[in-house]
This record gives sequence, structure tokens and C-alpha cells, in this order.
Amino acid sequence: MNTPDSNFFNPKDHVGQKESYLQNPTAFHIIYIDDISKSKITKLEAWKGAKDPNEVGDDRLNNSRIIREVNLNEDANTPQIQQFDQSVYKLTLKDNKDNYCFAFEYNDKLPFLRSGVNLPIPIKLGGKLIVKRGTMIKNGTLLLNRAQCQYLGVDESSTLVKNLNANLLEKSINILQNPDL
Repeated sequence: MNTPDSNFFNPKDHVGQKESYLQNPTAFHIIYIDDISKSKITKLEAWKGAKDPNEVGDDRLNNSRIIREVNLNEDANTPQIQQFDQSVYKLTLKDNKDNYCFAFEYNDKLPFLRSGVNLPIPIKLGGKLIVKRGTMIKNGTLLLNRAQCQYLGVDESSTLVKNLNANLLEKSINILQNPDL
């Protein structure tokens, strides 16, 4: 029986091919998520701010201070400005045969990556993603759109999920501060 869990994806089979398509639906675990639309410094400050909000105090782009206190009486009549998410995510994926590959959002935003979690990454690592047959592959990299993938969520009891998310703040800060790792 051809199920996503029994299929695998070896990116080496697609390297050098200008364009190809996934032949079978394949199950992956999300190993890491990187917002490639943000600079390394911005990501580092976001991780440090998640660890300790007092550690990061400047908004480098707007040369302003982070708001640390809000008077609710004054702000009640201020109109809300809706923020548009301009993030573009690169995912590191692992199939059930321990093949690793990269996947990028392509042509549209993936809704499961816009959940509003307080960390600099939008979802817990280790979640299961089914990538459907017909997904475009360029040079071994999956190009994801919302019609071609289905996020199944995170199994909190999984050893993989526990290991990936253990000390995630410290690990991410260390990786960003030490590019040789």
C-alpha cells in the first residue's frame, strides 16, 4: 500500500534536474524553521527577546525603543493597525528513512506557519507534514504551497519533538552567534 508514511524523498535523486515533481505523497517531520526574510541580527534579537525581553531594547529599523508599558485608558480609542506577515520560511525536513531536505514556501503563504506562537518560530519543531504528489522540486528542494501540503501537528509524546524543542532558545541563539557550528 502506498501511504505517505511508507514513501521517502531522497533529494540527491533530483539534484541537477531543472524541475521535477514529487511522485508520491510523502510524510516529513519539520526539523527546523528559518524565516529567510529576516536578517541574522533581527533573528538573533528575536530569540534573545524571547529568552529575556529586557535583553533587547532597541528597534534597529525604526530607531525607537520597545514599549514596556501601555496605558490602557489612553490607547482604547487608538485604531489598531493590522500587520501583514511578510515572512518567507525555509523548512528543514526529514522523511521516515532519515533523508533530509529543504523546502520553501512558494507562491503563497502556508497557514500553519502563521499560528502566532510567541517564539521566533511559528510552530513547535517535530510536527508532521504530508507533502502531496505533484509538488514541484527544483534542484532537490521542495517548493511548497498550501494546496500541496497538509500539516498534521505535533505529537507531544514523541522523543523527536521533545529533543528538538528542548533548550530551543539557547540552541538557536548559540547557532546564530556562532556561524561555524
